[in-house]
Amino acid sequence: MRRSHEQWLVLFQQQEESALSVAEFCQLNKLSTSNYYHWRAELKASKGNVTPTFIQATIETQQREPASRIELRLTSQTLFLPTTTSPAWLADLIQKLP
Repeated sequence: MRRSHEQWLVLFQQQEESALSVAEFCQLNKLSTSNYYHWRAELKASKGNVTPTFIQATIETQQREPASRIELRLTSQTLFLPTTTSPAWLADLIQKLP
């Protein structure tokens, strides 16, 4: 199975968040460890050639109640997510935004 760069990035993140060694993670996910290390090195090397995309963030200094949801705004669209949303899933979603 051929994986995209984004799929490899998700796999790397999942392995880092797991309590598994690279060998155990690869075996569980039916990956060759040599492919895992090859793509990890390849994508790290290519990071220097990619122009990062930034979004403007502002810090609010008002005291607020703890958030009961995450609010993600993109132009005229707003997406509300529970605070229990997985950070890995949220990062993957943000990476896929236009």
